[in-house]
Amino acid sequence: MKKWIAMLLVLVFVFSLVACGAKEPAEPATEPTQEDTSGTETDEPGELQDIVICLGTEFAGASHPAFKAAVAMGYFAEEGLNPTFVAASTDSACKMLMAGEYTVAELAPAITLAGIDAGMDLVHVFAGKPKNIFGLVSKTASGIQTLKDMEGHKLGYSSDTDFPTFMPVFAAAGVDTDQIEFVLVGDSRTTMLQEDAVDIIFTWEAEAAMLNETYPVTYFSDDDYVKIQSNMIVATREMVENNPDLIARICRAYAKGQLFTQLNPEAVTEMTIKMTPSLAENRAGVLANITISSQLGNIIETGTKWGFIDEDRLVLTADIQKQYDFISDDLDVTQHYTNDIWELASDWDYAAVKADAENWTGIESCRSDALWK
Repeated sequence: MKKWIAMLLVLVFVFSLVACGAKEPAEPATEPTQEDTSGTETDEPGELQDIVICLGTEFAGASHPAFKAAVAMGYFAEEGLNPTFVAASTDSACKMLMAGEYTVAELAPAITLAGIDAGMDLVHVFAGKPKNIFGLVSKTASGIQTLKDMEGHKLGYSSDTDFPTFMPVFAAAGVDTDQIEFVLVGDSRTTMLQEDAVDIIFTWEAEAAMLNETYPVTYFSDDDYVKIQSNMIVATREMVENNPDLIARICRAYAKGQLFTQLNPEAVTEMTIKMTPSLAENRAGVLANITISSQLGNIIETGTKWGFIDEDRLVLTADIQKQYDFISDDLDVTQHYTNDIWELASDWDYAAVKADAENWTGIESCRSDALWK
């Protein structure tokens, strides 16, 4: 029971559902030192530039391991940056970005496309998670072995905005969705599955890995059927045009954190538990989450395409949103992304980051204690 409670505490922190976004904006981990948080310039050599990065879910807990690694290993500092991370609701994230309250944001396309459709001139600049990271989970003991087997069962979903993500998957697999009972479960999806109130839940790979540490589950990846885009870093067009170097520095630090996490998820697990000690009771679940999360981003072999935005995936993402009337048919998503930033952001020392990961011996190897001080 203790392990199950601990796992639930982790899941409260972790889930970053594309369609749902976050709850009400959380207090930042550290208060910005300037009112203009879009990127405060510094005058003295060696002084770090304050920035604010908006995330779709809370920074604390087992979520956002690459950003945590980038802070702890000093990759943001190497870029001359002092980041503050905040979580914002789906309604406010894009508005606050346009108002200059945030420097950049890493958000799901369902959020950014809705903002663009509402008249906000935003540009996607870096694919933090360039694949469809979502999927469906059932208990292995249920006997559900294929998507077709889900007919005649109950599926728990968190929000109506989940439908554009999993319904095309069912269509591709030839599933008769009239034979599935859809149950709105909100944030209680894992509890509902545990208690057999539903047979399947819509979730993502990292959360499924954590669940599997408590009881065996079967995961069905959406990306096997529908190649859409997941979370990306987005900025205002004004920022992209006037300060591309700042955005590139942010993306470089993030990319370094991604590589470090892929190479040494155990190290990032220790950083995460140091930041949130209560997670130590479910260390295996945290490690599973971070390991899978690191594999959802760019992979080492992509080399200079780290952060590259695949136009086909982005266009398909927008087309599905249009199909379900979440955005207007006339929105041209090709006008709201650029791969110019990844060209700037790809110029960094991969070997140095690999050495950091290989030579990490414990918390004392971290170059910054900003996460837990």
